[in-house]
Amino acid sequence: MLINGASGSGKTTLAKALDDRVDEISWVHPDELMDTPNMTSEDILKESLAHAGKHHPSSMLVIDCQILPSAIDALARSHFVKSCEMVLLDCPRDIREHRLVDRGWNFQDFDRINAWASMLLEEAKSADFAIFDTSTVSVNSMADELEGKFRDDA
Repeated sequence: MLINGASGSGKTTLAKALDDRVDEISWVHPDELMDTPNMTSEDILKESLAHAGKHHPSSMLVIDCQILPSAIDALARSHFVKSCEMVLLDCPRDIREHRLVDRGWNFQDFDRINAWASMLLEEAKSADFAIFDTSTVSVNSMADELEGKFRDDA
């Protein structure tokens, strides 16, 4: 499962919640594995999938990422991923910006991040992916729903 969304959308928070709740999954957190600010989103996902194949070959995976939905299927197939489900986390611009300020981000980045969030949302809608608005849905509610998907697949 790919938990996708722009910076500040809640990807890491949700991935950590799932990792804490579901023993059968392995969480791959790209920011802890590589120098992600200097990589393309496609390269980050490729490296994450390669890491997962090496270190967690039989696990159900959760990867938090930022990648255009149109690039996901081909990348997953190229790493022999049997099935790949994606959810997109999104939130209103003011919520995202508040979260990023709390992390010490610079206001100069906000226009770029918000444009990226809009592109991700439009592609996710077109591809009919599950979309959660993290300003209105709690982490526990999202984790409950996604945990059910993992239990069904186990």
